[in-house]
Amino acid sequence: MKSKKQLFQDLEQIDSEYFKGVNLDHSTISNETYGKQSFIYVRWKSPEEKRVNEIVLTKLGHKITDYGVDYISSIQVNYFKGWHWDE
Repeated sequence: MKSKKQLFQDLEQIDSEYFKGVNLDHSTISNETYGKQSFIYVRWKSPEEKRVNEIVLTKLGHKITDYGVDYISSIQVNYFKGWHWDE
């Protein structure tokens, strides 16, 4: 599993315009922490782009989990105090 920082760097490499300055406050990103598991949710431009880029991110060592939404990828990252971390 990789850090959110590494994920953000990889996203900028994939599409430097769409993910320019990507961080937790970026319009394409949301996050949640369940217990000790943290996830970053990435909203892609299209389902096709999601499919292609999930393959790229997996090859880069990121752990993709099924979120069940056409445009959104769920990517598990190293623990951080994300949304719901204290529940």
